[in-house]
Amino acid sequence: MHKLDLKNYLFMIKDIEYFIIKLETPYVPKDFPKNYAIGKDIDLIVSSNDFEQIKEITKDFSKEYSEYNIILYDSDSDCFRLRFEDNNTLHYQIDIRITMEGITNEHIQRCLENRIMQSNYYILPPSLERVFRELEYKTYNNSKPW
Repeated sequence: MHKLDLKNYLFMIKDIEYFIIKLETPYVPKDFPKNYAIGKDIDLIVSSNDFEQIKEITKDFSKEYSEYNIILYDSDSDCFRLRFEDNNTLHYQIDIRITMEGITNEHIQRCLENRIMQSNYYILPPSLERVFRELEYKTYNNSKPW
């Protein structure tokens, strides 16, 4: 099994209006996207205008990794997930969504307008990221201290 080239994936979506959330967590390696946490995922929020395009790019990206069992979850109109599994175990997952329960559309739009390019991918300033972190903290009963 060769590892996923997430650096290439992020290059492939460079023209998409998106941002990544929850990157600065204890399990994400400091040299992401060169390395990534096995058994975890990446969470991307994308503009509704680019949703179909990022889904196609993500599917194209997955074609390079036929040694993995690739599972596609594409039943929702605002969420898309692509799992790379090895021996029925999660290797890595790409989660893409337009909306997020508990987060207003206005906040997501503000995030898209204020995203920051870092190491060739988009993240949020801490003040905007905080809303997502607080939601995770409440959703998982304070079990995610980051």
